[in-house]
Amino acid sequence: LDEAQRIKNWQSKTAAAVKRLQSRYAFVLTGTPLENRIDEVYSIVQFLDPHLLGPLFRFNRDFYQLDEKGRPQGYKNLDELHRRLRPVMLRRRKEEVEGELPGRTVNNYFVEMHPEQSTRYEEYEPYVARLMAQAKRRALSKEEMDKLQRWLACMRMLCDTPYILDSDCSVSPKLEELES
Repeated sequence: LDEAQRIKNWQSKTAAAVKRLQSRYAFVLTGTPLENRIDEVYSIVQFLDPHLLGPLFRFNRDFYQLDEKGRPQGYKNLDELHRRLRPVMLRRRKEEVEGELPGRTVNNYFVEMHPEQSTRYEEYEPYVARLMAQAKRRALSKEEMDKLQRWLACMRMLCDTPYILDSDCSVSPKLEELES
């Protein structure tokens, strides 16, 4: 399972579907096993070995500091959590492995927009230009800033394919380039 953080929320449909997979072996990769809360690692480890950390209520009791209503306020026993994770977790920092990695290769491919993309893109240009001119004179209101962000997002999407905004138009020179 690559990008294992996709199953960090044990309540998600993705996590439930992955955990139904039957295999003699489980192996996961992630650069971010923890992002917000320690129970994210619980969900990933549950896929690897459901018995390693025990039931969720015990995990919460053992590693969260809870207030009088049972809500998490902080963490505790992190050395013990680390000890339990050691058999299933290999952590390698960038400075430890960067000498083993090949150099980065960057390939830029310039792909012209289809005329239909250009036409639709150009429809947004006067609206964006008008708001940008106003922004030079005064700060934009929240409503104006939201419009600007929305129009710029539409323009970016049109650079990929108009299909994102209009399912009747499926031109996509980038996909054609990718195929070649």
